[in-house]
Amino acid sequence: MTSRKTTAGPVAEGSVDEGAPWMRGLHADAGYLLYRLGLRSGQLFNAALERSGLRLRHYALLRYLATVEGAPSAS
Repeated sequence: MTSRKTTAGPVAEGSVDEGAPWMRGLHADAGYLLYRLGLRSGQLFNAALERSGLRLRHYALLRYLATVEGAPSAS
């Protein structure tokens, strides 16, 4: 997985996907930006899980077990 640096401020007009001018319109589309936000947050979440030695399926199982009545819990 490659990582990209994020900018704190607004992106300069000339640097927004210079190689693909058709992408400029997508950056104004709220749906596309929400898609990209979800994609990136998923990548960051998976990276955080990997540092703990977990995978997404492990996390999902732990969350499920936390909600199931009668499942043992570590108190």
